[in-house]
Formats: sequence, C-alpha cells, structure tokens
Amino acid sequence: MPIVYVDPEYSAASGETIFNVTVKVFNLTNNLYSTDGFWKFGARELPPPGTRYNYTLGNLYGFRVRLSWNPLVLECLSHVIKTPVEDYPDGVLHGPLLVVQGDLNSSAGTFSVSQNSWYYPVAGFNCPDKNATMFVLSFRVKREEPCYLRLEYVELIPDPRLAAEGVSDTIPLLALNGAFIPENTTLVTAMTVGVIVGTQLFTPVILGEEACVRFTMKNEGRVVDSYNLTLYQDSAPVETWKNESLASGESKAYNFTIETEGLALGLHTLAVEASIIHRGTPLVHSSDISFILIHGPSMSVGQSTSDVYENETVVLNAFEDVNLDPNVEIRNFTWLLYEPGAVSPGYSYEGESVTHQFAKNGTWRIVLLVEDNWKISYNPSRNATKSYMEEVLLDVQSGEKPSTVEVFTPEQIALVVLLTSFAMLSVTLYVMWKRRVRL
Repeated sequence: MPIVYVDPEYSAASGETIFNVTVKVFNLTNNLYSTDGFWKFGARELPPPGTRYNYTLGNLYGFRVRLSWNPLVLECLSHVIKTPVEDYPDGVLHGPLLVVQGDLNSSAGTFSVSQNSWYYPVAGFNCPDKNATMFVLSFRVKREEPCYLRLEYVELIPDPRLAAEGVSDTIPLLALNGAFIPENTTLVTAMTVGVIVGTQLFTPVILGEEACVRFTMKNEGRVVDSYNLTLYQDSAPVETWKNESLASGESKAYNFTIETEGLALGLHTLAVEASIIHRGTPLVHSSDISFILIHGPSMSVGQSTSDVYENETVVLNAFEDVNLDPNVEIRNFTWLLYEPGAVSPGYSYEGESVTHQFAKNGTWRIVLLVEDNWKISYNPSRNATKSYMEEVLLDVQSGEKPSTVEVFTPEQIALVVLLTSFAMLSVTLYVMWKRRVRL
C-alpha cells in the first residue's frame, strides 16, 4: 500500500524554537490490487487476494487529510500546500486544480486540507518508490510537553476514469502518526546592543558611533547540534555564519559592529535567526533587539554684555543653535566657573540661565554641561558626547566699567538733519493746505 506519514516521526525541540512538520505520501503506483475483502481505513495490511474488489495503488486525483495536535503545547504559525507538481516539483497532483482548500483551526489544534485535480484530461499522480509532500506546517513550541501529531483522517482519491473499469473510488493506504518530544537544544541567548565604553554597552547610540551587537549560542541539549546564523538589520541581512556546531554544554559568543554614519535617526531593529539541525529535525530559533539612534545637541553660551569688568554682574544663557533631533531634549544644565588660573571650579550653578558677579579680573573659564532626556551627558571616555559640553573663555578687565557717551558719526548727523528738515517741510505744507481749505 502507499504510505501517508508525518515527517519527521519524532520532532525534538525546545521552548521558543520553530520546527516544520511535513505530511508525505510514499509509493503511489499504477498497480491494481484485487481482493475479496473490503479495505477499511486504519487497516495495516491489504485483504487477501481475490476477485470481488479492485483497488488502484496510485493514480492520485485528490486527497482529504486532517492532522491534529495539542494546541496548548504547539502553535501552528503557517502552512504550505504543495500542489500541483507543476508549481511544487516535490509536491503531489497534476494541475490545474479544481479544489484548493486548507483550514487551520488554531484553538482546536487541527489542520484540514482538501485538494482535487481538474476533471479530464488531467493525469493521475504517481511516485513509485518515492516520497511526495502533501503539505508543510510550521510550529512554535509553547509548552515543553510531549504530544502526538495524529493523522485523524486520510482519504486518497484515484483518477475517476478508473471507476468505469470497476476500480474502487478510494486508494488503500497506511497512515503513520508523528509525535513531538520536548528536548533541550541550541538556542540564541543573551543578545545585547549598544556603544562600547570601557567594558559596558550604552544606549541610545549617537550618530557616528559604532553600535556593537552581541549574542551567545548555547547548546543545552545532549547531542551535537549544527547550525547557520544570519544577522538582520532592519530586516536586511548584514552578516552570516555558516556550518557552525556546538557539542553538548558548549557555548559560543558572537559580535558584530554596525557603522551608524548614514543611518536614519530613530529606531533600528537587529535580529538573529539560527537554523539548527537537532537529531535530524530542522529547527529555527530567533532573537531580536532594538536601539535608538540619536543626534547630539549643538549648544552655545550667551552673555548679557560683551565687555566685562571687575565686580560686574553678568547673566549667562545656554541655548541650542538648532534642534537636530526631535527625539532629543535638553533637560538639565550645569555651569562650572573657573577663576583665572584655577584648575578646579570655584562656582557651580544649575539652570538654563544663571547670574554671577565676576569679582576677579583675568580670564575666566566657563564650562556648560547638559543632560538630555536619555540621561546622556558629557563623558570624556565617549567621544560622541563632546557636544554635551560647551566651554568658553571670558576676559574680565580690571577697574570700573567706564560710562558710555553716545558719539555720532558724520553720516549719522547728516541723516538726522535730513530727517528733521523733511519733517519741518511736511508740517509747513500741511499748514498751508489747511489755510486754503478754510478760504
């Protein structure tokens, strides 16, 4: 008899992994079998030979299959029905198709599929001594408990033209169930991303810095696992590691550096996908992480007067030249004032605007330190944070500030005379016009 079976028979996987299960048919042939007994679904052997019933052991024209599982243990993520062979060379049935139907019931844990070739003259399908795939299901492990993958119902429908020759309208078959067995495997663990400062990773990342992504592959299973890795940046592959393997209990660390120059500001997502072979079962495990890319501020320091004299009180203002990133907002302002010749600040203030009386003449060093809404501030070990510090030198002159006397230039005097003459002429003309009106 042809065999319809779940492949692999035993799927071994651990939590969070994704694995595929296929339902295949083996050995559909153009052979006829005659018997005196009626074949019933589930019978593991054909009845003894005879003449009463005629069965074809192939010439497949359609099929009905229902597969079931425990939905508390496994979640079906997707399915592919591999019909016809003109579209799927490893599939079943010749096209065109009359019926293309697949019904996934996630809550019940069932997948029912119904397929039929178009009526004449489509040929029946055979695969003597070979396997052909009927459909593929992708599962994610929800709970690490064993469960069956049962072929609850299977019907193989032969070419209807054989009915005219007295052949039965069903193909005898042997159905073999599968099972899921929870077992520790190799997984992606400990994924992190950020800018390396010393031995730590910091986020957000400032434009121009190198973002480093780190992760570990760890085999907690009992057998050697082989795997390939692909790293994706915003869904585009950026790096691959092929033909890797880990023995039981082993782990291996990976890292990759991302140049941020030229990247758009905002959120970026990194994902690692591992394609694992564990005891012959293909598994997929993935992990992802995101980071924010920001632009540092552009700060300036303003002062209430340009010429400062000894004991004069000056207002210092912090302002941002231009807001380069809407996701960055300066929240805290710290002022450090160094007296002439001092190596440590003598005064410290908080606030966007501060007032200070400069009691000594000489060159004062004024340092403005800011902190944004991401808690980023100036860090001498992190070059990209230089824009979070602004330093200016303020010269304080000795003595009292001289009183200012306004001195006009010849050009300014000439302009005043001209404007005065024009005003007087306008008044004279207005008075003359009023007199004429009265007359």
